[in-house]
Amino acid sequence: QQSPGFKNWVLVSDPNSYPVYYQILVRGQLASTGAVGPGGSATPTFPGKMGGPVEVKSCQAQFGPGGTCSQPANVIASQRVLSGGGSAFNEVPGIPASQLSDHYLWTWYDMLSAGAQDWVLVNNQNSFPIYYELRIAGQLVSSGNVAPGASATPTFPGKMGGPVELQAWTASQPRTPAKVIASQRSIWGPSFEEVPGYPAQSLNSSYVWTWYDQQSAGSTNWVLVANPGGSAVTYKIMIGGGQVAGGSLPPGGRVTPTFPGRMGGPVEVQASGNVVVSQRVLWNGYFNEVLGSP
Repeated sequence: QQSPGFKNWVLVSDPNSYPVYYQILVRGQLASTGAVGPGGSATPTFPGKMGGPVEVKSCQAQFGPGGTCSQPANVIASQRVLSGGGSAFNEVPGIPASQLSDHYLWTWYDMLSAGAQDWVLVNNQNSFPIYYELRIAGQLVSSGNVAPGASATPTFPGKMGGPVELQAWTASQPRTPAKVIASQRSIWGPSFEEVPGYPAQSLNSSYVWTWYDQQSAGSTNWVLVANPGGSAVTYKIMIGGGQVAGGSLPPGGRVTPTFPGRMGGPVEVQASGNVVVSQRVLWNGYFNEVLGSP
């Protein structure tokens, strides 16, 4: 909430039948704390603050020294962002700490298209330094160490392609896999979008979405399929139960088809091996990306 035109809320909602206490930390520093009643929410903002990682902790009892909690409580948490002075909206769910990975994938990177800016964010929530490597279409584009509670936010002007792959290890020798938080943040014209990395251990050969639309005025809709594996896979894309595209993808290959004039759902990608998939949509100049659900 430091960049011009940005407003950023961290939302904490209590779905339980009892009150919960919460803490929000930004870059390891306590930014907000409080209690939320059953069915209630907290929506704090932190004007002038920028950085990560961002962490939400919740507890059935008040926190002890150093943020300790003897009775953890499940909550719902997300970030909501208004950008462009209020013209564009984005929401990103929090990632449960238990689902963090040392290896993430995305279908695509684009800092070549007009009006596109694209960051890959690596946040180290650990108490030790980590080392990361980032590849786009198999090419190493960034690597380095990230200190505890710090972030790396590289960009690659003029680059476009996929898949995008991030791996992290401890910075010590010998290196061992280290779990981190990772996402892509994109500004496309007036819009802002954030997409969490897809954990490699959760990759699948079949994904679905509810809808496809390249019929509405001002809509362009891509279905992206990327093969991060070491052997070729076959794939097919179906909309409303009928196949609209298919073929073979070599290791590291990807396709980005669109289907002008088509609207409907469900949308399904099936492959002979694990792939990473997403839909990218431009709607009257505003951009959105949704990863496929297994």
